[in-house]
Amino acid sequence: MFRVAKVVGLVRRVPAIALAGLLGLPFAALGQFAECRTGEFIRQVEVVRQGMGKVPCEVHYRKINESSNQVLWTAQNDPEFCDIKFSEFVDKLSSHGWNCNVKTVSGESSPEVDLPRFE
Repeated sequence: MFRVAKVVGLVRRVPAIALAGLLGLPFAALGQFAECRTGEFIRQVEVVRQGMGKVPCEVHYRKINESSNQVLWTAQNDPEFCDIKFSEFVDKLSSHGWNCNVKTVSGESSPEVDLPRFE
C-alpha cells in the first residue's frame, strides 16, 4: 500500500514524458508533418520516429481522397535521412502547385487527423 501511494504522488509531480522514460515506456520523438492541398485533393507527408532518437524513422505519404498510404523511405542509421527526404518531397509537391502547411509534431498521432499507423 505504501508503494502505491508513493507512485500516485510521483505521478502528480512528474510530467508524463519524464514518467514514461522512468518506466521504460516508448514515446515518439519530434517528427515533421505536412498537409498539402490543391483543389479538393489532400496529401499528407509525415516523418515517423520510434523511441526518443532520430532513427529508426520512416517517411509516410497519404493520399486522403484516394485512401492510399505508402512508406516512401526508411532509415536505420542516418539521423538526417528522413528529414532530408521529407523536405525534398514537400518541396516537390509545392513546385507542382500544392499548398503545403508544415508542422513539427510529437507523440503517436498526426495533428488534426488521427489515421492508423503503418505496420
